[in-house]
Formats: sequence, structure tokens, C-alpha cells
Amino acid sequence: MIPIEDRALAHLEIVVFHKLHHDECFLLRWRVAPENGSGRVALWCAPGIALSFQFNSAEPVEINRAWIRDLITSSYSIGGVEFSDEPLS
Repeated sequence: MIPIEDRALAHLEIVVFHKLHHDECFLLRWRVAPENGSGRVALWCAPGIALSFQFNSAEPVEINRAWIRDLITSSYSIGGVEFSDEPLS
């Protein structure tokens, strides 16, 4: 299990399902926070590979469309989706 805060996880879930719904394979990368051991993680995502998302709260979060757009745009780069912090605007 990978610890990701609910707000970030909600955005990541949308991007992953968007890509898989379109039968697109992609690489998902992120940096591990120092409190979780530091380093980097890479995960290959493809249709047919089971994924699950577990949220700490039952309440939905407000979605930042700019963040979704940034993440989907990054998914078309050679490095895949670079999961990053939410943009300020």
C-alpha cells in the first residue's frame, strides 16, 4: 500500500481511470516523502492490471481541474505521469 493523502489520491484516481478507460498504458512516478523513507517509486499501469484506491475519508473532495489537466498532460511525456503537488492556481 502506498500512503497518499486523500485529496491527492482523488486526483490520481481520475487520471489513472482516464488513461485506462482509453486503453492507454503509462508509467506513474512520484517521490517518496522523507517521513515515509525518501526515494522514488515507478509503477507501470496498463489495462488488465488490478489497482485499488483506498481513502481515509468517506467524503469526496473538490476536484481541481487544472491539476487533472497537468497530470494528464504529463502522462503523454516520455517519463509518464509525474505525480506532483497541486498547483496553486
